[in-house]
Amino acid sequence: MDEKPIVEFLKQQKELDGAIESWSFASFPLNYLLKKIDPDQGPDTYFSDYSGHKNSKIYVYTIEDDFLDTADPKYYFLNEVD
Repeated sequence: MDEKPIVEFLKQQKELDGAIESWSFASFPLNYLLKKIDPDQGPDTYFSDYSGHKNSKIYVYTIEDDFLDTADPKYYFLNEVD
């Protein structure tokens, strides 16, 4: 996706009335992208204990460096992982 037009619009709005404080971008979930590349791709991504008894579906995103500084913690549970 070409972000330049969106970034220019956001900059204009920020300068206009300050209604926009900051912004950042995140990708689609990795599972979605892999299925677009190969529709027959295997199951979704899960984390589990060693036995596989307890598992949780996870979503992996790519984000910009400033995402955690930009996201509002009232709407997201923020956790940084390298």
